[in-house]
Amino acid sequence: MPIGIAFGFSGTFIRFGIAAGNTLALIYEANPSFAFVATTPTAIIFVCILSAIIIPLVRQEYNITKLMAPPATESLQEQHIKELAKEFSLSARETEIVMLIARGFTTDNVAKKLAISPYTVNTHIRHVYEKIGIHKRSELIDYINGNGSGESGN
Repeated sequence: MPIGIAFGFSGTFIRFGIAAGNTLALIYEANPSFAFVATTPTAIIFVCILSAIIIPLVRQEYNITKLMAPPATESLQEQHIKELAKEFSLSARETEIVMLIARGFTTDNVAKKLAISPYTVNTHIRHVYEKIGIHKRSELIDYINGNGSGESGN
């Protein structure tokens, strides 16, 4: 549901609730014996209706918050990966794969995310290892996070 429509519905639901509440109050005031029997079931029904209306609107609030939030800043890890890519002349695809690996993606998950074969991912990873002089995934992640030199021979 578009955000503008969600805002429009919220105002409409508020007005409808006020009108329904006032109407029921007038009916119950005119018929006290009916009010004694019907108040509890009516309250339960309105709570259920209100919940059914509010839950989707609250979910839309998260979208509104995302639109209003400032753009995300680049993480320190992403900065290290970009510096690494520049230093070792990694291709754009190799850089993308290294970023996903640093986030914890497996070879198969990287392949699915990038819509390429796992063999292609492994080939890119081997090229990255050769360029940097690293032999294991853990060394690459340590190198990215600044926890060691990664045996790059530099």
